[in-house]
Amino acid sequence: MKKNSDRPESPAYWLLRKMTRSEERDSIMCDFSEIFTEIIKEKGTCAAQRWYWTQVLKSIPMFLKIQMSWGAAMIKNYFKIAFRFLKRKKVFSFINIAGLTIGIMCSLFILLFIHYEFSYDRHIGNAKNIYRIIIQWPMEFMNTDKITWTSARLAPFLKEQFPDVEKAV
Repeated sequence: MKKNSDRPESPAYWLLRKMTRSEERDSIMCDFSEIFTEIIKEKGTCAAQRWYWTQVLKSIPMFLKIQMSWGAAMIKNYFKIAFRFLKRKKVFSFINIAGLTIGIMCSLFILLFIHYEFSYDRHIGNAKNIYRIIIQWPMEFMNTDKITWTSARLAPFLKEQFPDVEKAV
């Protein structure tokens, strides 16, 4: 299938379409296409492609500046609206901000707790091969169903019964 030489390369064309705002897109694309066709007639397809890519790449800083200025104006407007709302509805705003603060605090505490639990015994070089035995049976006098201590006689028993056990303490 032969490539259409009257049209700019698709990556440059796509990039230009993505950079321009929808209100200006048609006029900019038509202007670029007209000049592109004129350069094809005068100097050839290669020169036209080179010109198109150059113009698209030169346009990037301007388009970014426009996007940033529009974004900054919108953010400024959002903050104005938010502060007006906070002034007008003080109790509602307090409840929302307090709830958000409590939610973030709880999330951070849970995250810190999980991080602590997963970091337990990680300072040991071969930490991935360390296992802890928790015996589970009802213990009425301790009000718990799990205990974390075991008999000293369990270590030799584990080494005898399970060949995967290298060391036991």
